[in-house]
Amino acid sequence: ELTVKHPFLDVDKIEAVQYGLERDPHLFENSFSCWTPIEGIPCGQCDKCVKNKRLMGVTDDMLGG
Repeated sequence: ELTVKHPFLDVDKIEAVQYGLERDPHLFENSFSCWTPIEGIPCGQCDKCVKNKRLMGVTDDMLGG
């Protein structure tokens, strides 16, 4: 028997981030998504970095931060 759990299937990204931050406010401090990191630091120029900057602005506003 195989059981598959999918707790975030019907949750949008903002709700998932809120859930994580409520449990650990430092959860996302050391994570990033970048196609071409430079020595472990996001490049800030690739499409992933640009999208993440935009999303973090929306997330910060949504979370009151």
